[in-house]
Amino acid sequence: MGRFMEDIGSTTDCVTHRSVRAISATAFHGDRSRETRDTDRATYTAAIVSLVARYAIHGPVPAFPVVAPVPGAGKGLLARIMALIGTGREPTVMTAPGDEVEFRKRLLVLAIAGTQAVLLDNISGTLGSDQLAAALTLMEFTDRLLGVSRLVTAPLTATWFLTGNNLRFGRTLGRRMVPISLDPDCEHPEDRTGFKYQDVIARVKAERPALVVAALALLRAYVLAGQPPHGQPRMGSFEPWDGLVRGAVVWAGLPDPAATSDATRGRGRIRAEADEDLEQVDALLDALCVTFGDTAFQVADVLAKADGKADGDILKAALQTSATDAKGFITARSLGNAFRNLRDRWVRGRRLVRTPKAVGRPRGSWALERREVTP
Repeated sequence: MGRFMEDIGSTTDCVTHRSVRAISATAFHGDRSRETRDTDRATYTAAIVSLVARYAIHGPVPAFPVVAPVPGAGKGLLARIMALIGTGREPTVMTAPGDEVEFRKRLLVLAIAGTQAVLLDNISGTLGSDQLAAALTLMEFTDRLLGVSRLVTAPLTATWFLTGNNLRFGRTLGRRMVPISLDPDCEHPEDRTGFKYQDVIARVKAERPALVVAALALLRAYVLAGQPPHGQPRMGSFEPWDGLVRGAVVWAGLPDPAATSDATRGRGRIRAEADEDLEQVDALLDALCVTFGDTAFQVADVLAKADGKADGDILKAALQTSATDAKGFITARSLGNAFRNLRDRWVRGRRLVRTPKAVGRPRGSWALERREVTP
């Protein structure tokens, strides 16, 4: 056994490179998409390895949205391919539920069924769901069984895929995503021809055993190498996945699938362009900074400025996206709640803080605190 392990170790590099090439080539042969970059191939590989190694990952797995600027780019097809390779079957496909109560019911059904891969297909606009955000960081799900006054707990280990055009995220979902971007760079991508495999699903099914072996070989080689760290900050809430799957993909020579340093791709692009929560907070802090500068202010001061003719337009626009009540009005209560939710959160070198009570201001004031942004 020891000699066998030594032989495997001596061929680790060869096994690793063959494994990575085998996995990443399956979906992208003949794909001339402008945005099918090495980073997207790395994320595609990471998604498949995540499915194959799911029960070796002692924690949650991030979601893998497949996004494009135009319909017909192959987003759903790519999600199906990843699920087929990783699990041997098609993903459970559903559209985004219309309300959180319905979403919670579906989550319990998925947990009881032991679903391995879920595809939220054809999402429009911004996806924001507290239930999905919780599901992505849970290992078990508990809810009342429909029609019975009894709580049921079941493992929730599904890997989530999402598809949408120029998809954006709200309700803290953005930080839970590791995206793949496709851009066919044409008006009607459904009319494209010339792909190497005319029936890629049939090809995937035929090649699946070899591809699963390739994923396992990659993981085994990485573990035998001692699981060297990738050297970047770990992805919060997904540390076990980060240490095994992300680490293996980077160690194998592919780009980092969870990197945030590049604002034009991957998680960096979500932070820069597609995280609606972050964008709203940034806009509100910008407006408060322009309006009040370093001067402390109260809720009443903000409301008065927002109603002003000269300098209130920017402030009012920011408040309308982040500080309205259930009826869509900006009130003292809704603004106070927004400030309390935002308190002490750093966003691009600024945060909103509560100042001590001052003379003439019995309830204290708010102020902006700044620091240099770390590159």
